[in-house]
Amino acid sequence: MSKYFIYTIVYIIPFVINAQNYIFESNSNNTILKTIIYPDGQEYIHIENAGLWKDNKGDYGNERCIGIIKKNKLNSNVEVRCEHINQLGEKFWTLKVRNSELHQTGGGVSTYIAGTGKYKKYIGIECPYGVNYIENMVWYTQKCKMP
Repeated sequence: MSKYFIYTIVYIIPFVINAQNYIFESNSNNTILKTIIYPDGQEYIHIENAGLWKDNKGDYGNERCIGIIKKNKLNSNVEVRCEHINQLGEKFWTLKVRNSELHQTGGGVSTYIAGTGKYKKYIGIECPYGVNYIENMVWYTQKCKMP
């Protein structure tokens, strides 16, 4: 094998494969939870938060999210809708859904529902995400393959 072929496999192919990944990170430290607790321990929670985001394409901006969390003794079902605005005023809207066991961390799927500008091409894309909560702070990361 030529050294150029090995160089291509080791250095170029991973770069091309990773170039298709879209990584989006956000955080907020002002999460508001309004909770109703039923006698059997079930909870219905209205969640609101706002924060900042950045991605691996060089964009950044702010976001606000509103949603519901339904919890019982073992599981939580989360549905949160967010509006994101980048530094150029372009917007996109997402739906984040998670059904999992109760933990301070979890994962789900984020779907791009609508978008303006460059984000129109994201509509319909589904991305896995992970989230971590500590008190009223939320850290969120998604990584998806772009078509």
